[in-house]
Amino acid sequence: MSTEAYSQVRDKFDKELPQNEPAPSEWRTLSGDGNVKTRLERIDGFARFHVDATKDDRNVWWAVMQRSVSDDIDLEQFTQENHQLRIEARVRSPYSPRRINLSVNTQRTTNYHINLKEYDLAKANTWYTISLTTDALDAKPGDTVNVQLALMDWGTNSYHVDVDYFEVAMIEKSKVTPDLGEPIPYHPPVPDIETFEYARSPIADTTLDSIFSNTNFSDWMSQSDATILAVGGSRFAVLRWDFSDLDAPRIDGPGVLELTSLYSEKHKTPIKDFGLIRVAEVLGGDPDWDKKEVTLSLFLQDQSLSQVINPQMIIDQAVTPVPNSENRWVISESALQRLLSGETHGIALMPLGAIHAAFYSNENPNPAYTPKLYFNLHD
Repeated sequence: MSTEAYSQVRDKFDKELPQNEPAPSEWRTLSGDGNVKTRLERIDGFARFHVDATKDDRNVWWAVMQRSVSDDIDLEQFTQENHQLRIEARVRSPYSPRRINLSVNTQRTTNYHINLKEYDLAKANTWYTISLTTDALDAKPGDTVNVQLALMDWGTNSYHVDVDYFEVAMIEKSKVTPDLGEPIPYHPPVPDIETFEYARSPIADTTLDSIFSNTNFSDWMSQSDATILAVGGSRFAVLRWDFSDLDAPRIDGPGVLELTSLYSEKHKTPIKDFGLIRVAEVLGGDPDWDKKEVTLSLFLQDQSLSQVINPQMIIDQAVTPVPNSENRWVISESALQRLLSGETHGIALMPLGAIHAAFYSNENPNPAYTPKLYFNLHD
């Protein structure tokens, strides 16, 4: 750890044990929301965190590897001004792009997102060092302080993440170096649109249907004859942009995707993770599909939907129900960089749970209603 520490614990997972021996008893695994199985094992000097999501049906699960550090950290130091915890881990994933998160909580924690950050693992089979420094963690002597690494909503197959080491230290926050791995806030606030230099509409957007996979929906219309992007049931929308006029663009901070609602339908009584729009990266398929001709079959190019559209979303969010109102989704800096560099081919809007929503497409004659992507670039 690159920061001066007063007390610390470091798990290197390198004790000589037989192949597939369970990881240290200090660690445990937890899961929730979906239907997944978890386990932790030690392989060749690192811990492997397994998640089996093959029995899950909605991809809203979370899976956590967790240990208490209460006996290893001097909790009295939390009573001193400016003292906090810092977690550091070295991790890799055979799937990409994916995000994991680090977090800290106690038995008294009620808001689990305050000391939680997400980290983008852009390349498969690549080691990344990431860290999290807590912000005013409410901990005191006698508390149980838990540190965690988690996977969320990776898809409905089997997955794993390797952890080379996991370190926790008590530090003085005023002396700390910046956290590693470009930590992303969980569900960050939407930035003011006026703070963005660039606003780009897609060069093409359309609706696709997983049931009518050989039908083109480019002229899908509402009763008011507005050309729309429909999301709900078997339908989802895809959008793509052209950034070829930008010379080696480097994204500066997160951006915003904006679409204008025509209408939406969902349950009156809110249900957790149900009736939302899931925004995800388009990773494969046809990168230059023609709106007037594309069907789901042509879009996929003989790949599966989970190969073409990242099963792990960029963000999930409710739809603004008022007609002609704006919907704004924060797009992470990492996802934006992949989009502008051409590494990903676009953005998909998928239904999460039961919802029917319609947004104005880029063919709407009123430019105020067309989809837009807002972002800033480094000079």
